[in-house]
Amino acid sequence: MRYAITSLLILVSVHSVHAQTKTPVYVFTAKDPSGFVDDATKAREVLVIVLLNEMKKSKTLESVDTPEAAKVHIEVKDKATTEEHDSMAALGNHLIRQGGGIRSLQTPVSETKTITLHKATLHVGEYTTDVAGPAGDRKNGLLAAIERWVTSNGTQLQK
Repeated sequence: MRYAITSLLILVSVHSVHAQTKTPVYVFTAKDPSGFVDDATKAREVLVIVLLNEMKKSKTLESVDTPEAAKVHIEVKDKATTEEHDSMAALGNHLIRQGGGIRSLQTPVSETKTITLHKATLHVGEYTTDVAGPAGDRKNGLLAAIERWVTSNGTQLQK
């Protein structure tokens, strides 16, 4: 009985250590070899800082300072603006004449939302894939997309 309890405790502690292991990630952005910095480069550098700060709260990822220490490399690419149309966002009231009277008619009004997407390329050895997510969205943003990829490919990353 004592042997079984000791074995169980060892098994539970090994499992919890394994479950708490975070995947080391190196986040960077390409810089122009000339050394010149434009607005796009500045925006990418800001996004690197944002990702590193968000990663401090991540349960699956931890940032590392050197590419050699990382299993996953994230190259911040750019941000793109896209528009999303929602034709059922609101109903507009229109007054129309009908048969000698006036009637109120509700019709759908199209609403346009501008969404900023952050884009990056995820590198693991020779493998690369593009990831993206809306800016400022913790559940669906760029970091969440990276976390989902790492979680779904965790076994492959352990090799």
